[in-house]
Amino acid sequence: MDKMTSKMLFAQAGVPTPPWSVVDKESVGDLDFLESVRRELGRAIVVKPINQGSAVGITVIQDGNLDDLSEAIKLAAEFSHEILLETYIPGREITVAIIEHEALPVIEIKPDEGYYDFIHKYTKGKTEYICPAELEDHVYAFSQSISLDAAAACGISDYCRVDLRVTPEGQIFCLEVNTIPGFTELSLFPMAAKSYGIEFDDLCEKLIELGIESYKRGK
Repeated sequence: MDKMTSKMLFAQAGVPTPPWSVVDKESVGDLDFLESVRRELGRAIVVKPINQGSAVGITVIQDGNLDDLSEAIKLAAEFSHEILLETYIPGREITVAIIEHEALPVIEIKPDEGYYDFIHKYTKGKTEYICPAELEDHVYAFSQSISLDAAAACGISDYCRVDLRVTPEGQIFCLEVNTIPGFTELSLFPMAAKSYGIEFDDLCEKLIELGIESYKRGK
């Protein structure tokens, strides 16, 4: 759940990820400092708490307005002391679920407007999901490969879901590894598993078995 540590591990493993910086809540209102961050990351910036999920506390700043950036940091600071600022990557949002070092079918996420925030994640009909994603073959395969590398870099052995962005030119960036993927009727991990041929009950049983095996290995 530590996005800064994940970013450091991605860099060490050669996994492409958007440029980033970490600030704390004291940065709110320090416009000179925020201007220096804007010069480093660009005018389009994603602001997120360093250790949350479900898009909680996230703001996307598109025009680099420093007052908006300060307010976004203030919001994220309600959920964590440190805040991750990340260059916004334009393009398509995709995700790859992984079970036991095997990448499941890629899913493209298409919210009806804006970005994939909390409302779009959990409101039926607000987001279209395409599984398997309609990508060029080499982009599809590379997104799965990057996801496996990202999961391995974070030391994940059982299951996870990796979130990525694909630019219009086909370049892929890893945003983060989700170690507690959702399991609602709208969630992506069960959707990918079903596309792969694993029904929900079998998926639950599989994850329980993996948990038992991991527990035994750790004893």
